[in-house]
Amino acid sequence: MTDKVMEPFMQFKTVLHADRDFVKIPRRFFRRWRHELHHEVHIQGEDGGVFTCKLEPQGDSARLTNGFDEIKLFYDIEETVLIKFYYLRNSHFAIFIAYDADEFESDEEDPHEELLWRSTITQSMKNLTKTLKIPEHVVHYILPHRPEEIIVLLPDQSLEIWTLHWNVLTSNDYRLGHGWYDFIGFFDIHQHDTIKFMTIIGTDIIRVAVNED
Repeated sequence: MTDKVMEPFMQFKTVLHADRDFVKIPRRFFRRWRHELHHEVHIQGEDGGVFTCKLEPQGDSARLTNGFDEIKLFYDIEETVLIKFYYLRNSHFAIFIAYDADEFESDEEDPHEELLWRSTITQSMKNLTKTLKIPEHVVHYILPHRPEEIIVLLPDQSLEIWTLHWNVLTSNDYRLGHGWYDFIGFFDIHQHDTIKFMTIIGTDIIRVAVNED
């Protein structure tokens, strides 16, 4: 696994208001990447779903429109939320939705860790033979060389080797396999529990935490 961290201008946070169908793109991000942003932008949600929005330049800044009503409906968003955008290049983004501002602030408290993604456990995910899809932005930036396994630091501070499964038919379908199955059973993970995956900066270790604030 490579210790590659995204440069600051490849990610940004913005607000999606409950009564609006657009978000603003920070001026610094737009200045850096406007040369390769197309009129049509594709956004991948946390579960792999893809939404299409339009880019509207406004001088030296811009906003994304025509698509966020669909996103709000899909994710049952009824109030103003924060969204973190990860730029995957070629007008493609991955997003993480935070319903509480503290979710983003707490991600940055420990300078030795960087949040990769969160997964909320569903009933089907408790199947002890079901793999867990790794979000595309994590594959793109953290696992570009397709390793067959990763080192994982568990909540009890023990280290394990987890296997990874790569779908050869698609470029970014990467999943956690053996190790993940055991984790679900051994740590008595329940439906609606939140699993947080973090990279420990300067190492090849990914730390997992359950319902950690």
